[in-house]
Amino acid sequence: MQFYPPLQLNCITPTRLVVSAVNGVYESDDQGDTVTAIAPGIRVNDTGPIAYGAQGNQDVLYVGSDQNVFVRTAAHPARLTASATYPGTQPVVGIAGVPSDPRTAFVIDVTKVFHTADAGARWDEITGNLPSLGGTVLRSVTFCADLAGGSVIVGTNNGVFTAAAPGFTTWTRIGANLPTVPVMHVQYSARDRVLLAGTLSLSQ
Repeated sequence: MQFYPPLQLNCITPTRLVVSAVNGVYESDDQGDTVTAIAPGIRVNDTGPIAYGAQGNQDVLYVGSDQNVFVRTAAHPARLTASATYPGTQPVVGIAGVPSDPRTAFVIDVTKVFHTADAGARWDEITGNLPSLGGTVLRSVTFCADLAGGSVIVGTNNGVFTAAAPGFTTWTRIGANLPTVPVMHVQYSARDRVLLAGTLSLSQ
């Protein structure tokens, strides 16, 4: 195991999960009772950049390893394959899938945000005006279907910011009375319509 083992439940079937170890990526269909090695030699970054499952394709999988984004669009034994067009040059910090669309995902490194609408065949940088608002160190990312018709949300060292579809390039700060502190994790629950922002010691 890694010291901080990245783990992600499937977005559609939560009895399925993906977990990373030092020697590769593993998948379980039975809540972790048994696991199968699906990507020997690929080590997911410690920040846990994994997006797993979406409506219409429970097997879709995105993982961040070093400066690479690996993508799988079919069930094992289909391989996790590095996206040759991913333009990032720094270690991947976070990945957010879109529960309703297996071909769409958002990836962040510490300074930039990227978007794909075709499962990694093409990527667009959507960082836009985010640095000018204070989002200069990026920590976490999620997708919220209920905000402005679909929005990507990024936690930074200076609070939480969002950009709405279709371009995802015009960013605004969100979170009334949210401290301007590092936001290490953001998570949206579509069932409860609640956005959680986890700081170093608090949830908002």
